[in-house]
Amino acid sequence: MENWAQPKKLNYDLGKWFTDAWNLFKPHMWEFILLALVVAVPAMLIGGASGIISTMDALRHPPQNTNPFPLVPTASQALVVLGSWLFGAALSTPLIVGIAAVAMKALRTGVFGWDLLWTGFKKWPASFVIGLISTGFGLLPSLFPLAWILLPLYMVVGLWGIFAAFSLSESGATGNSAMGKSFDIIKGNFWWAALFALVAGLASSVGMIACCVGVLFSAGFYYALLAVAYNDLSGQMAPPPVVDSSTPPAV
Repeated sequence: MENWAQPKKLNYDLGKWFTDAWNLFKPHMWEFILLALVVAVPAMLIGGASGIISTMDALRHPPQNTNPFPLVPTASQALVVLGSWLFGAALSTPLIVGIAAVAMKALRTGVFGWDLLWTGFKKWPASFVIGLISTGFGLLPSLFPLAWILLPLYMVVGLWGIFAAFSLSESGATGNSAMGKSFDIIKGNFWWAALFALVAGLASSVGMIACCVGVLFSAGFYYALLAVAYNDLSGQMAPPPVVDSSTPPAV
């Protein structure tokens, strides 16, 4: 990684990214919707299990505290959040790494390599660690609602996790190199990263207006947008080509 004292300023060209993402998404809409469905299944399982546990606990132990912002979570709340954290890191994050591999190949070659979906599970320890860090930090407001005051920080950490997943999907990438590269992309660009995370999150949520199919549509576009953004930012991070002065210029 580069020296923290000299972070590299990157160009977060949101308008160009949205245009390029739409151009990528439009001819491959159903493929991207299928990618969104792949990662939506474990998310629905986690949400369903969390809802059942919370409902059963509420029926057994009716809440005595009417404060909507309790400082200390209940045992059941802590259990639900802990389960979501571990299950998400163990299953959802490897799937996101695989989706990143498929999306990046589609962006660069126009071909969907569905066999790459297993990339995250082939690099499971690194995927799991990235998921623990990014999703664990983001779940803090579920336990301590007052922590929402740090929302920009949560969004940037989440974006770091997404970019780390995309970096890990690259051939030859390791957990350390992926996390380091994602950190280098984010540092020095905190507020631009927070803005992009907010805008991309809103774009992925628009489909909720149209319910199930709309959610998958906007989520599919979300992955196309992330692929375009990561590809551009990682390209900006690449060192300039070395020119061999001993080689005569081409005529």
